Amino acid sequence: MFTQHHDTRLLYGYLIANKDKEIITWEDLEKHIGYSVRQGVGYSRLRSAINTALGQDQLVFECVFGVGYKVVNASENVSNREAALNGIRRRARREQNKLACAKYDALNDSEKATHNALAAQYGVIRVLAGKKATKKIETASNGSMLSVQRSLQLFSKASGEERDKEA
Repeated sequence: MFTQHHDTRLLYGYLIANKDKEIITWEDLEKHIGYSVRQGVGYSRLRSAINTALGQDQLVFECVFGVGYKVVNASENVSNREAALNGIRRRARREQNKLACAKYDALNDSEKATHNALAAQYGVIRVLAGKKATKKIETASNGSMLSVQRSLQLFSKASGEERDKEA
């Protein structure tokens, strides 16, 4: 069974106890465990504590640059996740561009198959992470959550009733 380091548990307890503070400063965290949490082992233990708070308590702690951490409210959380999705889309584009630089003819059949699968996956990520895709899903959901399968169906060539007509 996995056990957390003692200092990770201390940081987690401190984060939970101070979740209602506007900002938990780097200095507060460092005083609590006696060493820096801005780099190295201390940072790793802090990230583990933050991940535990997310998993166990559904609290999202985000960095306030140069100051420390805070619990984000629902609106900030959605806005930050939207920004993260934009970053994922940009990362997929860069990775797809790097993949395109591979000398395709120099690959063996197995590597070509992997290359093709990765290129397609990066393309799908780029499409699904775009603003148009977000709007399409928002419109189709009518304010409720859609399953992954239903969301993917929105992007197939023949979706919903159109697919039934073709059958």
